[in-house]
Amino acid sequence: MKWSFDTQEEVRFSRHWWLRSARNLVWVVLVTVLIWIYADLEFTRKEDLSATIELTTGGKYALLSSTMVDVTFKVAGSSASVEAFQKRLGALRCDVSAYGPRDYPVEAPTTDILQRAVSFSQAGLELLSAVPGTISLRIDEFRTEELEVRLDSSGAVVTEETITPKKVKVRVARSQWEEILQQNPAPFLKTQPVKLQEIESGRPFPVEIEPLVGGIRVEPHPKTVEVKVTVSELTDTRSFAVSVGLQFPPTWAEDATWAQYSLERKDKLEWRPQITVRGPKKDIEALTPEKVEAYVDLTEEDKNPTGTWWKKEVVVRFPRDRKVELVGSAPTVEYKLVRRSAPPPP
Repeated sequence: MKWSFDTQEEVRFSRHWWLRSARNLVWVVLVTVLIWIYADLEFTRKEDLSATIELTTGGKYALLSSTMVDVTFKVAGSSASVEAFQKRLGALRCDVSAYGPRDYPVEAPTTDILQRAVSFSQAGLELLSAVPGTISLRIDEFRTEELEVRLDSSGAVVTEETITPKKVKVRVARSQWEEILQQNPAPFLKTQPVKLQEIESGRPFPVEIEPLVGGIRVEPHPKTVEVKVTVSELTDTRSFAVSVGLQFPPTWAEDATWAQYSLERKDKLEWRPQITVRGPKKDIEALTPEKVEAYVDLTEEDKNPTGTWWKKEVVVRFPRDRKVELVGSAPTVEYKLVRRSAPPPP
């Protein structure tokens, strides 16, 4: 029996040659893809990531510590999982109400906060570490108080004023309420500043309540009140410099006090401060710096030796026939009385 074999090679670039080459290429690509998929699943990638965590209590408690914290954390997982997580990573949000309230700050592990904010297992990742290691949380209970609302206005003399409601409820942290009472045993709320030149006298208008008492933030409810005022005349403000003088006991002119002491000023510019006054326009226009009394009241105590400087508030007085007032706090000056080493020349 005779066997015969066809050893003729396929013609290069023929139809059969292209089909066979295509089949081989498909298998090569398929095997390569499977190898890369296997490698991605088999080998773990570690990556350092950064994010901002917004801390909240969901309105249940007062969070007195920082509400926004920047963290850096290390995760481990497949390359695909890490890249997918990076693409959708933005600002994180975490409810920390489970930690409080307490009378002292709590140092919560940052990894615990991150686990509460993100489901790393669902993302195919493992959380390894975080910096900072802990986040300080100060959580307090809320309490509700009722406070009077007062109008903060300028630009006119008010003859009649009605605020509805006159009192509103506020929500404030328990410890901060104690701070408010230390500043003022009878605290009150103020409205947002209102320029009375821009409103119609006798017509009600809404005004927002300033959510601060003594510099401490509170939550008023309602947030606005209705105000109706009647004004008699418009007011104005004016700023100018005044010269600060001295007022001292009359006996100092008789017992040679000024022969024994001299006044030393820490900063000479402080003794000519700029003040702002407010009142009816006609009174403001008639007021001049020469008509304003500004002085420091010296006493026997000022003669005591001191290594520092005496600091006193300047007394500012206006003419009685002018209905004006000082805007803001009175200026202060620093000085000391220095004993003369020798009597002054005649």
